[in-house]
Amino acid sequence: MAFYRGKVLRIVALTPRMRRVTVGGEALRGYIHTGHFDEHCQVWFPRPGETRVEIPAEAGGSRQPPLARIFTVRRCDPAAGEVDIDFFLHEGGIASPWVRNARPGDPFVLTDSHGHDVVPDDADWRFFVGDSTALPAIGLMLERLRPGVRATVIGIVPDESEQQALASPGDVDLHWVVASTPAEIVTATLHAFEAFERPAGAGYFWVGGEATAARSIRRALRSAGVPSNRFSATGYWRANSEEWDRRYDAIGDTLDERVAAARKAAKDRDSFLDELDRIYADAGL
Repeated sequence: MAFYRGKVLRIVALTPRMRRVTVGGEALRGYIHTGHFDEHCQVWFPRPGETRVEIPAEAGGSRQPPLARIFTVRRCDPAAGEVDIDFFLHEGGIASPWVRNARPGDPFVLTDSHGHDVVPDDADWRFFVGDSTALPAIGLMLERLRPGVRATVIGIVPDESEQQALASPGDVDLHWVVASTPAEIVTATLHAFEAFERPAGAGYFWVGGEATAARSIRRALRSAGVPSNRFSATGYWRANSEEWDRRYDAIGDTLDERVAAARKAAKDRDSFLDELDRIYADAGL
């Protein structure tokens, strides 16, 4: 993993709660990025009361857990040494408080980019559903569609002011759904998936947002026999996270052992994720 130090150049409000932070600097000239469909990187944040970000190569063996989160690489211009990262502002967490207080000139650390999803070349259509936390990824993926590729997009936002213009060379059918509470967002995500009428031909499903909803949709797709290379379902956040954390802490050691055994025994990523889902379901998580 490579680390890049830069500085905040610009902060733009795309909507009342979505901020685009442009970072740059000499270290970002020639930034290694994948150009991948779901390109993302880690962003590392300073600890409370500090301004400099500590990274492993400079930490002298520090064992403090990193303050890092994964975000979509929304735009990358290696020649100019610039990278754009979009942040959806919410209560709590690490990133939102930092973004609210960020100013041009503030230090910024990100890693090289990665990607996991590979959309089959023969996919005739795409289906995207996600809440505000997933809109940066959806926006990037729409921009990278081939001209004329059909895509249906369901964007779930807390109010109409959070709707964005999402450009694409594809043939995009974009719908917005307003849902403000965690329970409403979960329900809207599941309903959007269940109500989608699949077009003829081979397609691709992409789901991002609340973790329980993403797991449920992944399970439904697997049960329906949809090949794993035809979908991606990713949890970005969790409703009732405090209760989930409390229950996990009570049985975490046992779960960690089961997860480690499942990872070792799995023949591939999909079989591991299937077993991971069963482990969590058995534990009521």
